[in-house]
Amino acid sequence: MYVEQIGTGPPEVAVVGAIHGDEPSGAHAVEELLAADLDPAGSVTLVLANETALERGVRYVETDLNRAFPPRGTDPTAFEFDDTHEGRLAERLYDLLSDKLTLAIHSTQSHPEPFAVVVEPDTRRLEVCAALPVTAVVDSTEPSEGRMLEAVPTVEVEVGHQGSAAAARNAVELSRAFLAATGAVSAPTTTTEKPLYRLDRPIPKPADREYEVVVDNFEVVPAGEPFASVDGEPWSAETPFVPVLVSAEGYEDMFGYAATRVGSVTAEGVVDYD
Repeated sequence: MYVEQIGTGPPEVAVVGAIHGDEPSGAHAVEELLAADLDPAGSVTLVLANETALERGVRYVETDLNRAFPPRGTDPTAFEFDDTHEGRLAERLYDLLSDKLTLAIHSTQSHPEPFAVVVEPDTRRLEVCAALPVTAVVDSTEPSEGRMLEAVPTVEVEVGHQGSAAAARNAVELSRAFLAATGAVSAPTTTTEKPLYRLDRPIPKPADREYEVVVDNFEVVPAGEPFASVDGEPWSAETPFVPVLVSAEGYEDMFGYAATRVGSVTAEGVVDYD
């Protein structure tokens, strides 16, 4: 794990890339920030989390780093981190980031536009989300899976299609916007209202079949309408839902998540619930 601090004083914010080694956009953003002539109003911690997986171009070495943290609701002081490469990284990241507001950069196989993900969002994180160039905010409070954003105060961003040049550009833009929104650097910010979605449930898919997704993420799928096909047979929605992180190959055992539009995140950092 590579850690660099820029600026002076105790760091209050952090930017983390390469949580997954096959998502290089976050590493690109961290490297761009390190090379930039930033003038932090304090200090910022920059992290390349899983350098070994990044060098190998794989998601992880032994276990998914973004499933290796204390699940929400557990006592972190009693949690035993796995004695694996990623388990040891998770323990170091937890110790490093537990007192910092952190931007965690991810990319996806399902959606080209950036969006933010939060768990049990507070006013500060919602204010930051309103100032980021994202198209939506997702409340991922359920399910609890041992992700980093459940263990440390985090705004997670999905910056675009995995490995694309657009995702790399978006990661840099989002990182700079995050530093401005948190006051870590002096730069203008633009806040806009964002739609807020709540994840309701995973959408399972059968193993070892051929899949096609026929809907767009964040577009409502009406009841009875097909959202995917399995071996050429349509799969239809039993009830209306909003697909989030839905793709044919992004996950081994599910298409993605069913969500509900629950309101909006405003520039004041509050949720205007529908």
